[in-house]
Amino acid sequence: VASHGYLVVAVEHEDGSGAYAESAKGESIYYRRPDDTPYSRNKVINFRKDFLSQRTDELEKVVDFLKVPQHDKTCDSLRRVL
Repeated sequence: VASHGYLVVAVEHEDGSGAYAESAKGESIYYRRPDDTPYSRNKVINFRKDFLSQRTDELEKVVDFLKVPQHDKTCDSLRRVL
């Protein structure tokens, strides 16, 4: 996709939903699973709410970063998209 001129961003979420991640500080982040109580839809929805909130925050930070010209190196086509 990038070879066709598209901007590609790969975000490693630090919310514990992946098997493993590493924070910006170099700390290991392992998969977080719900407790062992019986499954229910509400239990999973409530457990995942924090994940969604954190992911939203992380993506907003990425977009905000991309909107700020990086030492005037941000190309004109990227400015138009953002």
